[in-house]
Amino acid sequence: MNPANKTTRNFTLIGLAIGFLFPLFSTIVEAISWDLPINFESMILVQKETALLWVIDSAPLVIGFLAGLVGYRQANLQELNTITERRYQEELKLREQIDELNQDLERRVGERTRDLERRSRYIEAAADIGRAATSIYNLDELLENVVDLVSEKFEFYQAGIFIIDENNEYALMKAASSEGGKRMLARNHRLKVGEQGIVGYVTKTGQARIALDVGQDAVHFNTPELPHTRSEMALPLFYGGRVFGALDVQSTVANAFSQQDISALSVLADQISMAISNAMLFEDLQHSLESERRAYEKISSDAWQEYIRHTGSWGYKFTHDRIIPTDSEWPGEMAQAFENNMVIKANPGKPTLCLPIKIGSKPVGVIRLSKAEGQMEWNADEIELIEVISERISQALESARLFRATQIQAAQEQMTSDISSQLRQTLDIDTVLKTAAKQLGDALHAREVVIRMAPDEQRL
Repeated sequence: MNPANKTTRNFTLIGLAIGFLFPLFSTIVEAISWDLPINFESMILVQKETALLWVIDSAPLVIGFLAGLVGYRQANLQELNTITERRYQEELKLREQIDELNQDLERRVGERTRDLERRSRYIEAAADIGRAATSIYNLDELLENVVDLVSEKFEFYQAGIFIIDENNEYALMKAASSEGGKRMLARNHRLKVGEQGIVGYVTKTGQARIALDVGQDAVHFNTPELPHTRSEMALPLFYGGRVFGALDVQSTVANAFSQQDISALSVLADQISMAISNAMLFEDLQHSLESERRAYEKISSDAWQEYIRHTGSWGYKFTHDRIIPTDSEWPGEMAQAFENNMVIKANPGKPTLCLPIKIGSKPVGVIRLSKAEGQMEWNADEIELIEVISERISQALESARLFRATQIQAAQEQMTSDISSQLRQTLDIDTVLKTAAKQLGDALHAREVVIRMAPDEQRL
């Protein structure tokens, strides 16, 4: 039965029961007033004789109807209260769900914001490293800047770079950002490739790896210089498809790294690899250029020594508006400037300055300048100007020597070509020998040229 109908019925029955009490009591009271005994016959008699009791007899119907009406409204009110309570509970549940959704949304927004901030830092760090790669060519300086940038941008406890040695046996620490890492750097910290730590694993396999302060990975955090490490991540550095090192970062927070960090930091590692590769190439180029420079300097110096050995010491002096050859004897200050390869100031009565003329780093001559008596000493600006002029003189002398050497080589090649041309004009052996003797004598201004063919027994 419907709860509302049941409530209405119950209230109606109660109303009827209460309503029956009114005619019952009224009849009993009327019978007593008539001095009648209280029995069924007396009550029937009283009912027949008293008209007012007929009205009172309708009380059960009226009260039952009214009670039923009250029950009906009470049932509706209870049902309304039930609906209201249910809707209130649903609203509370909905609010809880909305709060949960808001909290989840805030959490996701926070995570997304942190992710965007981290990616922004990755991009910013990659840009800074890219700028460093184009402006810093010294490898040690570049590595130091890179680890400082990585540690600063991401607030890492330690950032380090390892480079594999020539034998592909050890990963050598080349840069570190923390004080503990720098102490490790000072003691030439190295890790066995493929055997020690996650750096050894990464340099062997070429795959990034994360170590957390849980389970078996905890054994990696046993470096006394870095006692607060709780998470570590290493990424390989590639050049030409080959692993040449690793970027190692460490945090004091447990579970600080995830696979998303590997993906993001791999881009940064590629940028670092490119920067380091460029610096290595630049250093190799510098070493090659320096080797070529030293070789060229030695060749030039030897050529000048050979040239001076054949021509002897010579030079010119400007004095009293005239240019005259110098004496064969060198003054002491000139000899000192040549032997020590440095600027010498002397003052034998008047300010004198001697500067070496250098080809490369080796002296081939000396400039001596003297002021009139009583004039000021040579100042720094004058000396700097004379040094610049000395460099220009060196360049001009070297160019002249090279031009002279080129002329001599060209003349020799021309002479060789002419003699070869004369020799090819005949196939007669005697004529070839005669022509060769004459051409050599004429070309070299030799007083006598002898060409003799040995007999078979002497050749043996």
